[in-house]
Amino acid sequence: MKTFVTVALLLALSASAVMAIPATITEMRTGVIAENEMVDVMGASVVVTSVRYNGFSCTEIVAGPYTAIWVYTGSAPTVIVGDVIDILGGEYKEYYDLSEIDMTTFAGTVMVMGTMP
Repeated sequence: MKTFVTVALLLALSASAVMAIPATITEMRTGVIAENEMVDVMGASVVVTSVRYNGFSCTEIVAGPYTAIWVYTGSAPTVIVGDVIDILGGEYKEYYDLSEIDMTTFAGTVMVMGTMP
């Protein structure tokens, strides 16, 4: 009986887990992805373009309209300008009419995949 209860509890917890939506910056900025969604931005060739004390800006390669976004980390980010990154488990938000990915909501991760030449 204990095994059944344990398995049922694990299934209930995994069913309620928030799943990230694969997204591009352009999809977020143009309304394809709804605000407050948990997103993964992977394999889209995203490069860090500036770094501040509480986050950084990044843009998709090839740059154009709606391809840049602010990534809020809440503290000094571990990336540098020119890093090519994947963003995992961030929350897409509009903060005072500025698009951002909040990495603090779901304890998201930024992975450096390489650097621009």
